[in-house]
Amino acid sequence: MLVLTPNTITRNPFHLDALSELIKEPKVGNKTQYRFYEKAVKEKLRGKSYPSH
Repeated sequence: MLVLTPNTITRNPFHLDALSELIKEPKVGNKTQYRFYEKAVKEKLRGKSYPSH
């Protein structure tokens, strides 16, 4: 599977917390959510945005 991970979405930094909000309130389609992501990952990556890759 090939996936583009963007740096920003609608001019806002893209990170795991932003992804969580986007899937809860999509502009089109059904709302959803994920249960959690690992605490260590959350602490390390919270609010960090990386270059598109």
